[in-house]
Amino acid sequence: VPAALFMSMAKIHIKNYASLGLPLDEVAFRVNNQLCYKNEEGMFVTAFICVLNIETNEMQFVNAGHNPPFLMKQGEMFAMMKPKANLVLGMMEDIPYTIQHMELSKGDVIYLYTDGMTEALNTEDELYGEERLEDALNRYSDCIDGTDTFLKCLYEDVNAFAEGVSQADDITMLCVSRR
Repeated sequence: VPAALFMSMAKIHIKNYASLGLPLDEVAFRVNNQLCYKNEEGMFVTAFICVLNIETNEMQFVNAGHNPPFLMKQGEMFAMMKPKANLVLGMMEDIPYTIQHMELSKGDVIYLYTDGMTEALNTEDELYGEERLEDALNRYSDCIDGTDTFLKCLYEDVNAFAEGVSQADDITMLCVSRR
């Protein structure tokens, strides 16, 4: 429960500061300081905060310790992005965050996920991992059609890998397809 409440606070702070029209590095900076205030438990949260300008195709983002997303440019395969990772939110006050930029054009797809996906274990205590995830993304990429079929396929893939083993963390996925 405390972790869920901390995550909810982070989400609310991000939404509130972003709604003020602040640059994303300032949003992350202020959210981080709010989460650090009286955080005796040392809790933290990772975040990938982004804004896509659909007229210019420019995506601005701040990666606060979150798993690197996968990107599929039109006509290509999914590949892991290598964004600069800033410190997680809530760990240490007054940390600067860096805005990064990329183009997300029509036909491109970005996939974001929590570590529950890559850290899923099977009966042999093996991790699902980033390599298996990338293989699955490319295996099911023809299912990206604007519905949740693609995400269902990925979820079923990690469940088949786990062979019924209970997972220690949640699995959350987001796929943004520019059509």
